[in-house]
Parts: sequence; structure tokens; C-alpha cells
Amino acid sequence: MILLPKNGAVLLRGFRIGTRLVLGFGSILAIVAATNVAETYLRDQSKEKLIAGLKVSEEKTRLAATMKSALLEGGIAMRNIGIQSEVAAMQKEYDNAASYRALFLQSRDKFVSTGLSDTEKTIFSNIAQIDQQMQAPLREAIGQSLAFNEDSAAIVLATRIDPLNRKAIQEINQLVDIQQAAAHDVIVKSVDDDIHLKILLLLVSIVSLGVGALLAWLMARSIIHPLRDAVDVAQNVARGELTSQAHVDGHDEVTELMRALNEMMQCLSVANQKLSDLSHTDGLTGVKNRAYFNEVFNTEWRRGQRAGYMVGLLMLDIDHFKSVNDTYGHLGGDACLKHVAETLNTTIRRAGDHVFRYGGEEFAILLANTEMAGAESIAEIIRKRIEALEIIFDGKKIPVTISVGVAAMIPNDALAADSLIGYADSALYKAKHAGRNKVCVFQEIDE
Repeated sequence: MILLPKNGAVLLRGFRIGTRLVLGFGSILAIVAATNVAETYLRDQSKEKLIAGLKVSEEKTRLAATMKSALLEGGIAMRNIGIQSEVAAMQKEYDNAASYRALFLQSRDKFVSTGLSDTEKTIFSNIAQIDQQMQAPLREAIGQSLAFNEDSAAIVLATRIDPLNRKAIQEINQLVDIQQAAAHDVIVKSVDDDIHLKILLLLVSIVSLGVGALLAWLMARSIIHPLRDAVDVAQNVARGELTSQAHVDGHDEVTELMRALNEMMQCLSVANQKLSDLSHTDGLTGVKNRAYFNEVFNTEWRRGQRAGYMVGLLMLDIDHFKSVNDTYGHLGGDACLKHVAETLNTTIRRAGDHVFRYGGEEFAILLANTEMAGAESIAEIIRKRIEALEIIFDGKKIPVTISVGVAAMIPNDALAADSLIGYADSALYKAKHAGRNKVCVFQEIDE
């Protein structure tokens, strides 16, 4: 029985139980494995982001410190130019200043290459402006130093270059502060991401458990539910109820069991019907027997009582049947009974009318919703057909006649059901004493 929980269980029954278990547990294991892999991957990604962020912040801090150091060392080298008395010494300090200048520019370019935020772009724009403003005073200070005008060079350095250097250092300090804040933000974000990851993994675990539980429930239902149906059917069979049918839907072992149960019930029902027919049928004549007469008579009596219609009964007896047995033997008597029964069956064809072997050579015919005149007419037809029978046994003709007692009444609470039988028997007794081969009607029914 493969849709919503109920239909889902139905769809699963399209697979064998072993395949179903493999698919179910395999799916659960796959969910668990996928959850673990996703957890590991997401945690690794979070760690990589944290490490990458800290590395960038650390690199930017280092480059900012190098820029600051190069700026300070360059300023010192510029001052040293003015205090040197020899050209060679002045040239050396000039080279030092140029070297620090190159280091500053190199560090700045590397910093820019790591990527800049809007704030960092503004700071670098300010540093570039300061650097541009510093170029003319630097050239002037160097010229004064080379001309051995130390005082003039010192004044330029003190009044025009140093203030710009301080501004540049302040801007660089801001860069350092930004990197420290960025490192803190990276750590905080990593912690937040870790918390979010834990929540996500918790939700995924809950969903995985739910999916696993749903799969387990569907598998259990796809096995247990039809088995319960099978048990119910088996219990019905044990109680003798053979009309139940197990629901067959799927291709698994349980479906095969249900199909086998249905086939078994069909066989039992057929066998039971055959037994029932045998138990209700007279083995010699093929008409219904006395036990079935009692059952049908009581049912018809109650039906007539409820509906208020008349029930007719014919009691028939083969005349001189003992002499038939004595003359032709019991086999001849059996042949006589069979021919009489066959004639009764071919004459009584209306639905609701029944022919019974009441006992020995006596038969009964129950006529539903039939008045006395109609019952008498049918009895006379039967009598004539029996009288006209050509029964040949062992090369000899067996003459056969019957006596018939007729009774009919509307069932009511004041009369017992067997009253009708008594009336028909009385009429039969009257027919026999009137010379046999006669139809007599119970006349006292209206009294």
C-alpha cells in the first residue's frame, strides 16, 4: 500500500518487506550521515572565516604599524640631515629617509591591496593629501640642509613637516584602532555564527528525528496494519463468518498472505455451501429434507404474519407405497420416490415455493402467499401428473398415485405455527380414507 501518512504506508506495500526495511533504515542513516557532514562542513566554514578575518586584521595592523614606523624613522632621518657637517653623512641620512619613504609607500600599497572599507578609504585619502602637502616642505628642508642652513631646515621641519607627520600618524593610529575593532567584530560574529549554527543543527536534528520517526511509523504501519486485518479475518473465519474479505493492495509478503486468506475463505465458503446444501437435501430424491422444511416453514410463517398474507401447505403421500416396496423391492420403491420428487420439482416453479421430503413416502409443498383455492388447484395438477407417470422398473410399470391434503391460513398470534401442519395432515388423512388418489381440503379452517 508510495502519499500522505496513510497513503504512504499503502505505497510502501509496493515493496517487499526486506527492501522496505533496507530503504527505511538506509534513509535514516543517510539523514544522520548528511546531518553530521553538514555540521562538520559548516563548523569548518565558520572556523575558516574566523581565521581568515583575523589574518586580514592582523596583516592590516602589521602594515599600519610598518607605515607608522617608516613615517617616524623617515622624520628622524630628515632631522639628521640637518645636523650633519659632512656631505657624505648627509647623503647617507638622505638615503635612509628615501628608504623609509619607500617602505611607507610599499606598506601603504599592500594595505590597499588587502581591500578597504569605506572608513579606511577615507583615511587613506586623508593620508594621501597629507603626503602631497608634505612634499614641498620636504624638498625645502632638504635644500636648506644641503646648503648647510641648519636653522632654516629645522624651522621648516618643526613648523611645516612635523604637524603634517603628526596628522599622518593620527590617521594611521585610526587604522590600527579600526583593525582592533575589526578583529573584535570577527570574533563576535564567529560566536554569533556558532550560536546560529548550533540552533540550525538543532532544528535539522529535530527535523531528521521527525523524518526518521515518520519513516519508522510508515514502515510499522505498512506491516502491522495489514497484519491486524489478517488477524481480524482469521478470527472471523474461526467464528464461521466466511463472507469477510481481506483488503489486497500491494506486492509484499503481507499482501500474499491476505490473498491466500481470501482464497482460503472462498474455498471454505464453497465447501461450507456444499455442506449446507447436503445437510438440507434429501440424498435419495434431491429435494429439501425435513430439517430444512422446519427452518423454511418457521421463516415463511413469520413473514406471512408480518405481511398479513396467506400461507399454503400441501401434504402428499404416495398411495400403497408399502406394496410397491413389497412388489418391486426397495430399489423399485426408490425409483418411485425419485420420479415423484422430480414431478413435484418440475411442477412447483414459482419463487418462494418449496418441495420437501417430509419422511418416508410423504412429501410437503410450502406455498407462499397462496390462498386455499390456489393451493387446491396446484394440488390437483400435481395429483394428475403423478397419476400419469410412466415409471418403468426392471421392465415393469409401477402404477403410482398420491393423496394430498391442502390447508391455507393467514398466520396470527392466536395460532401456533404447527397448526397449519396439523390442518394439512388432517386433510391428507381424510383423502386417504376417502379412497386415495384424491385431493382434500381442510374445511374447518374458517371455523
